[in-house]
Amino acid sequence: MIIEQALHGYNKGHGLLASSFPMRPTEDSSLMAYLSDWTGYRDESEEDSYMTFYPLEQGRKYAFAKTWYASEMERPGCVWTHTLIVDLDDMDRNFDFRVLKDYFHRPQIDDYEEYSKKIEINEYSKRSSHDIFANFDGTSILFLLLFVLSKSNKLVVYMEREQKLYVDLCFYILQYLPIEILRTVAFSTGSSSYRKIRDKDFTIQFTNNPTSLSLENASWKEKLNVDSFDEGLRYIYEESQKDNDQLPSLIKLFSEDISDQKEKYYAFAMLMKSMDLAIEGIEKNEYTEVLHLLEDYFPTKKEGDLLKYNFMSQKISNLFGEEKDILYQIAAFDSGDFLNQSYVKYGSRIVSLENENHSDFIVLIDKIAKLKEYNSFAVEALEYSIDTLDEQELFDFISNNWEHLYGLLGNNKGFLNSGMWLKLPTNHFQAMLSIYSDKGFGEFDLWKTLLNKMLISGTPANKDVASKIIDNVENAVELILNAANSDNYVSIAPSLIQIVLLKSDDILEWLERQNTLNRRVETFIIGNINPASVEVKWHLSTIWNALRNIDDNKKDIEYYVFLYVLAHNWKDKIAVLLLKQSFTHIYEELSNNSIDSRLWSKIEGYTKKFSKIEKWDKCKILSYGLVDYLKKCDFSVEELHQFSAKAQINERLIHIWEKI
Repeated sequence: MIIEQALHGYNKGHGLLASSFPMRPTEDSSLMAYLSDWTGYRDESEEDSYMTFYPLEQGRKYAFAKTWYASEMERPGCVWTHTLIVDLDDMDRNFDFRVLKDYFHRPQIDDYEEYSKKIEINEYSKRSSHDIFANFDGTSILFLLLFVLSKSNKLVVYMEREQKLYVDLCFYILQYLPIEILRTVAFSTGSSSYRKIRDKDFTIQFTNNPTSLSLENASWKEKLNVDSFDEGLRYIYEESQKDNDQLPSLIKLFSEDISDQKEKYYAFAMLMKSMDLAIEGIEKNEYTEVLHLLEDYFPTKKEGDLLKYNFMSQKISNLFGEEKDILYQIAAFDSGDFLNQSYVKYGSRIVSLENENHSDFIVLIDKIAKLKEYNSFAVEALEYSIDTLDEQELFDFISNNWEHLYGLLGNNKGFLNSGMWLKLPTNHFQAMLSIYSDKGFGEFDLWKTLLNKMLISGTPANKDVASKIIDNVENAVELILNAANSDNYVSIAPSLIQIVLLKSDDILEWLERQNTLNRRVETFIIGNINPASVEVKWHLSTIWNALRNIDDNKKDIEYYVFLYVLAHNWKDKIAVLLLKQSFTHIYEELSNNSIDSRLWSKIEGYTKKFSKIEKWDKCKILSYGLVDYLKKCDFSVEELHQFSAKAQINERLIHIWEKI
């Protein structure tokens, strides 16, 4: 680390005598010349010196200037000023400002070569400030620290003790300041009158004027004591009294995070205090307190980056508890928006915990799942769990935390595509189906398994799901109708059965392979298939044997009307059988005037009207239509004798046959 230096003194007027760097005419060079001149202060009881501390190059560098009264000069009022300049942007964080006191040297006339050399520091020793604590009370020290941290100016303090103690006090304060505040601070320990830096005030000016503020008798002492100050500031003060205190190095390390805000400085101090207590085992603060400090004082992701990186690291966070407890506190925190995922490394820590201690991992995710709200870290942990738990563990996990997890499961593409949700209990499965239906299913392809689950569970299908099943399951109609035609499936959602109508040809092909139908399928066929449709006519009459076989002569009239209309698609023996099964039932219902206009409209097209037949005589109209159709079929008049179980009906049919 390089320290630059300059020497000012008398040479036909006060000015620069030597420097370790080119001193060009600038505002800073003029300022150095001005501040290095005599202030009028004398202290003959000591080495007759004082110091001035001030920033240069808009705060990028800092000047530590020691001025001696040059009594050896013939001209009165001459002084020597040796200035050491520290580059704050290139300063090692272990550098202790108090070491600079060792490098000040009072010059000899015309012997200035030493001041033209740069000072190189390779080892960073530390100094203490014990004299400060022995001579100044804690309240005064804390007040001065607070004054500087608050960016206040123009405090003029009377030096009631040796001047060198106030120099030490300035070094002490500077040593514990964050860099961004240090860039604007200026002190003076020797003047009889008020000094300024160009048009700006010194932060604190120590003077020999007894009318200035006395630290011994300050008015605040009646109102304040050490405990009146912020806990973070008190911690800094307490630590500064220890030998080999590491805080100055840490203040410099985290100076960018602290910036020039005293509140952030206090938060930094409290973080350090929490870590100290955790290391020493004196007190195990909840890690949540660390998170609150980071969130409250560094609320955006860009703030406190290095502090967050360190305190969120596994190395430091584990000082506050076991890994599973730390990960839970991070997941349980109200919001993780102030943290960057990259330095929390939450995902990799979850993976490590699962690999190294699976039981702790299970306990952790179960606790996380029960949280009322999930931050981004909780979501990351739960999504990892859903993706990696074995099937039984996952089912147990979901079962124990269903109310909390179902929304997250609905957004997990891996869980959807894996099909494990198809094995959930019916109520959970149906909830997931509803969510996935709304989201469009994405890359899901286990449609046949889904269909079977819906059939077994009696789950209804909306239009979109039904369409996808029909499009993606090759034998969907067969599976659905087989289930519907089986008494093992107690409850099949009507909406699911309805989807087979999208493929009417498949329905008819399925019918051809059946020997019998149950009531559920019978009702579906009669209610949804048009027996007079072109699709039905294209198929052989034999496919309807299953429907015909279930006739017990006690069916609803709807059944017999369906058979009657169906028979007119063909002229074979099965067509005749269908007519024989249905005609008498329809005839008797007509004779009782029990067939409404809706049903009559279905069979009216298969009747035959003559001018001599009254319109109200629907039995006769029906009979004429039947006989007319039978004559077109493979049928003889002799068969009419046994056509109906009612002899009177048979006689009427024979009479019509002979007549037309």
